[in-house]
Amino acid sequence: MAPRVLNGDLFLGAWQRKGGLFKLDGDKPGARQVWKGNRDSSVYPINNTPFLENGHIYGVCTDGELRCVDMKTGERKWESHKPVVGEEAQSGTAHLVKHEDRFFIVAETGHLIIAKLSPKGYEEISRWQMQTPTSKAFGRDVCWSHPAFAQQCVFARNDKELICVSLAK
Repeated sequence: MAPRVLNGDLFLGAWQRKGGLFKLDGDKPGARQVWKGNRDSSVYPINNTPFLENGHIYGVCTDGELRCVDMKTGERKWESHKPVVGEEAQSGTAHLVKHEDRFFIVAETGHLIIAKLSPKGYEEISRWQMQTPTSKAFGRDVCWSHPAFAQQCVFARNDKELICVSLAK
């Protein structure tokens, strides 16, 4: 994952349940640790970068669960496997892109999901099988490529094709 910054707070997360929040020093290079994640807190992304908004972290964790975490404490607000692979999996992946009041989620299953994420929970609005997963990982078919968005379109690829899908109304 790429490190994420919001209001002087730096979130770092990684495989094997490594993650934490750091407060950046505004006057000189440096930071202090605010909290370090443990088995029951934080989010631990592998192939995706979480989204930080209004004091919360939204991201896909190591075992394939989408989580909401309180940035101040690292406390988990909720988690759901539904948008990623539907159940606990070894190393599940989905990519989150915010647009207006909703998120576009591109799951490793090839689904394009539109959902609302808040500290209260995951609300799926729609789901569409955009592409067929063509790679193998952990005994299942996956599509682990981050999408690109431009001109009201999503550009997505697997190992066989690159597609452009209009998202215009």
